[in-house]
Amino acid sequence: MKKVWIIILIITLTGLMLSIIGIATGANRTLYLDKTGVHISGSTVSIVEESNLEAFREIYVDVSFSDIEILRSDTFGIELYGENVEWDWTLEEDHDNYRILKITDTGELRVPILHFDFDQKQQNFVKIYLPENLTNDNKPYVVDLKTGSGNIRLGGFNLTGVKISNSFGNVDIETMVVGGMFIDLKSGNFNGSNLLVSNFKYSNQFGDGHFESVRVMHFTAESNSGDLHFTQCEFGIDYGDWEREADAPVMKITSGFGNINARDLISWEANIEAGSGNINIAGEFFYKTVIESRFGDVKLTTSRGKDEYSLDVSVKFGNITINGERLRDQTSIVSGSVLENHIEITSSSGDVEVTFGN
Repeated sequence: MKKVWIIILIITLTGLMLSIIGIATGANRTLYLDKTGVHISGSTVSIVEESNLEAFREIYVDVSFSDIEILRSDTFGIELYGENVEWDWTLEEDHDNYRILKITDTGELRVPILHFDFDQKQQNFVKIYLPENLTNDNKPYVVDLKTGSGNIRLGGFNLTGVKISNSFGNVDIETMVVGGMFIDLKSGNFNGSNLLVSNFKYSNQFGDGHFESVRVMHFTAESNSGDLHFTQCEFGIDYGDWEREADAPVMKITSGFGNINARDLISWEANIEAGSGNINIAGEFFYKTVIESRFGDVKLTTSRGKDEYSLDVSVKFGNITINGERLRDQTSIVSGSVLENHIEITSSSGDVEVTFGN
């Protein structure tokens, strides 16, 4: 027990000493632990600023603890800021005389014990600048962004492919046209708005997904724990010279724990599987719509008439309500024939409510 109090006393006295030094010098100090022991250190800052770079067609970023942004500018460029890291960036030339931008960082893992900061602390960041007037001849066709901890933001571009991996942090994407978009989050929220995408694959372990004014040809979402929100989205679109993939789903959503909400939705085929959570979707549903819920209520609302759909609904534990009328003592309802627009809902435990328009 005496050893514990001695350690506490040493840390306290060290903190007071650093406070006096910090007030006198305006610096910041950290008492940290690494593989060699406990040390006292100030922050080292690494800054890179490069503008008017030659056009790069591929972007690869793999950093430890930094925000990442892709911003519009007049020229190609980068801006890097990091505390206690060293930047490693290259602009390589491939066999087609295209240039490839690669950004990584190196730094030793430090576990802070005490931190005294007398200046405003700046978050590490990577900023990549692209011209606003990108053309097919100079726009990047590969954008691959990865951070261990930090937020990622980009928008305002027409790109061929975007791949994002984030372990801890949020991702915000707005106003973009993208051929292929692949989002992989471990813990954080996703916000996407005003997006036009050919093939969109979304995966999130812990966090919510918000999609607004998103139009997609093929959409796949896997959410382990978190809510999914869709507003004015359309899945299964035809656009330009994009070609459909024969085996790719139009809209497939798999949710482990969390609610699925959608309004003003247009789907040209949909498949939704929910483990635990409520499903509340409203819009226009064409061709085949399949919903499978294990634990939670299902509510589907459409402005289109009942005569435009065939219906197949079954529940194990729960009630069925069609156009406000509860079907007492019924665990299933099946239409006589399958029409072009077909709704199929299965619920293991939860109520099912379907409302049609006039």
